Amino acid sequence: MRTAAQQRLLLFLEQGGFEGGGVEDLRSPLERLEADRPQDRVCTALLARLDCELGHEREAQARLNVLGKDGFHIVQRDAVWLMVITVLADVAAMVGTPEHIKALYELLRPYSALVGGGPHLHFGSVSRYLGNLAAALSRLDEAALFLQDAAEADDRIGALPWSAHAKADLARVLLTRDAPGDREAADSLLREALTTYKELGMTVAADKVIAELR
Repeated sequence: MRTAAQQRLLLFLEQGGFEGGGVEDLRSPLERLEADRPQDRVCTALLARLDCELGHEREAQARLNVLGKDGFHIVQRDAVWLMVITVLADVAAMVGTPEHIKALYELLRPYSALVGGGPHLHFGSVSRYLGNLAAALSRLDEAALFLQDAAEADDRIGALPWSAHAKADLARVLLTRDAPGDREAADSLLREALTTYKELGMTVAADKVIAELR
């Protein structure tokens, strides 16, 4: 059940839905698993990410606080540790405190050359999560380097959705930094990402990029 819920969440995040159900059909099994297996942090992390997507910032922050109270060491170092930490990095970059962001950055930094995810899911280059955490701390030059590395790494292994995400995230960092040439580079990156999103049916990400290009 947990694996099915994880995969459904990815479909929801990328396509705005999944076959056979809506948001509550996704949330309910995750909440049951979270209640039944409190030591299993996967569902708590996934629910926090879902809350971010739905605009439920307080709920996402509450779950992030639960897992981050001791620097995220409450998350067991097992086969899915890296998946949980990368999901939490996404959450922290959106709604986390500087303390959460810095703690996750330090945890992930030794794994920058690896691919995030678990036995049944692929979450792209860890460098992308480090880049977004660095951006959340306003370390834009550092963020740009990590995101460029992530886009290139995901391109090499054919992880097209994650390469597109890294390019879109890099474009956002460049637009914020706004150094000479950044706007032109950002426009090109957004268009590359949009092409991939459209080819793969990633409607949620495509809509965001279309709005940014406008």
